[in-house]
Amino acid sequence: MKDNDDYNDYLTEAFCTEAKKENDKISIAALIAGAAVWGLSGNAIAGCALGGAILLYGDKSIRNSNRALEIMHQSHLAAPFLSGDRFQEFRRQFGDEFTLAQLKEAQEYGIAMAPKAEDYLLEQTRLAESEATETATASTATTGDRQPLSNFYPQFRFRPTLIWGGQGSGKTTLAKAIAQDKRANGQQVVVVNPHGSPAAWDGLQVVGSGRDFAAINTFLQHYIDQITARYQQYKDMGVTEDEYLQHIIDHGSAATIICEEMSDWIDYLDPKLLNRFAKTALTESRKVGLPPMFITHDPSLDFLGLKRGAKLRDEGMAIVALEPGLPDAQGKLKGTGKGTLQLPQQKPIPFQFEPSPKPQPVPPAKNEAFEQLVKESEQEDERAKLERLYQANEPRQVPELPTELHKKLAQYLQEKREYPVRKIAQNWGHDKGINSDQVRELLLVVCQGINEGS
Repeated sequence: MKDNDDYNDYLTEAFCTEAKKENDKISIAALIAGAAVWGLSGNAIAGCALGGAILLYGDKSIRNSNRALEIMHQSHLAAPFLSGDRFQEFRRQFGDEFTLAQLKEAQEYGIAMAPKAEDYLLEQTRLAESEATETATASTATTGDRQPLSNFYPQFRFRPTLIWGGQGSGKTTLAKAIAQDKRANGQQVVVVNPHGSPAAWDGLQVVGSGRDFAAINTFLQHYIDQITARYQQYKDMGVTEDEYLQHIIDHGSAATIICEEMSDWIDYLDPKLLNRFAKTALTESRKVGLPPMFITHDPSLDFLGLKRGAKLRDEGMAIVALEPGLPDAQGKLKGTGKGTLQLPQQKPIPFQFEPSPKPQPVPPAKNEAFEQLVKESEQEDERAKLERLYQANEPRQVPELPTELHKKLAQYLQEKREYPVRKIAQNWGHDKGINSDQVRELLLVVCQGINEGS
C-alpha cells in the first residue's frame, strides 16, 4: 500500500502541511513582534533585529520538530496529519483498520495529530474499551457481578452526564431515576425537549413543550448568563471551589438541565447559541452547580458542533451506555437494565439498573434565581401566544363575558404592573371562577381597549 500512488499523494500532502505549519507559526510571530517594536519605538532597526532573532530561534524550533517529520517519513504515516474532509476520504479509501493503526503508532511516538484524527482515535478507543468490557462481563453478568447503578448516583449529581442507547433501551427511565435522586438531594431538575411534557416526566418542568423553540433559545441564553453570574459571585465571595459549590447546594441553587434527544431538533435552534451552550455546559457547569444531562442515540455528540466534542466528553462526562432493548410478548422493546458506566480516567463498570415501580414523590427544591430563569422563558412563551392571537384577530373561542370583568381585570393589572398570563389565570382567574382561555379572551379585549384609547 505504501507504493500506491494515491497513498503517496496523501503522504506528501501530510508532510508538506505539517512542515508549513511550523514555518508559518514562526514567520507570523517574527512579523508581529518586529512590527510591534517598530511601531512602539519608531526604531525600524530594532524591529528588524527582533524579527530576525525570532526567525533564528524559530529555525532551531523547526529543527527540533523535525523528529516528528522524520518519523512521519520513515513510518509512512499520513492519516494522523490529515484534517477535515481529507481525513474522511483517507478512511474511506484505505479502511478504518489501517487508519486506526496509523493513529495508534503516532500516539506511541507522542506526535501531535490533527483535531479530526485525534477525535477519531479517542472515539474508537472508547468504543473498543466498551466492547471489551461487555465481552469480558457477558459470562459473569448472570452471576450477579454487575453492580447496581444506584451505587453510583452520587457521581451524577454535579458531573455532566451522557446517557445513550438505542430505541427501547430504557434511556428515559434511567434518566428519571437519576433525576429523582438529584431532587431527593436538594437539586432542581429542568427538562429541555420540544416533544416532551410534564406528565411524561413525572411533573418536572419541561422547557419548549409543544415545539416552542423560541422558549428553548431563550432558556439556553439564560443558562449561559446564569453561569457567568455565578462565576462572578464566586470571585466576589473569595472562597474555594468546594466552598462555593457547597454554598450553591445550601441555598437550593444547584440544578440539572436534561436535554432529551437534542439531535432530533437542533436544526430549529440558533446554531451559534447552541454551540456556546454546549461548550459552556461541558466545561464550566460543574463548579457552579448547573450540570447538563444529554439523552441521545448518538454518543459522539457531533450534533453539538464542537471541534473537540469527543475529547470534552471523555475527559469530563459520566457516560452511561445501555444495552439494546429486547421485545416483550407484544413485540414492544423493553430495556434490559444492563449497561456500562464510564467515568473519566477509569475503566468501564458493568451495571444493572432496576427502576422503582412507583417512585416516591419528592418536593422540588426552591430557589428564586433559578425559578426566575425558567419563568422568563415561560413569559416569553405566553407573550408570544397573546401577541399572535391579537395580531391574527381570531374569532373568540369562549362565550361573551360580562363587561364588569373587563374593568376588574384592568384594575388588577394596574396594581400588578407586570404579571405572567399563567399567574393571572391561576390567581385572579381562579378567584373569579373563569378558566385560562377566558382570561386570555379578557386580556385581548383589555389590550384592544388600551390600543384604541392611545
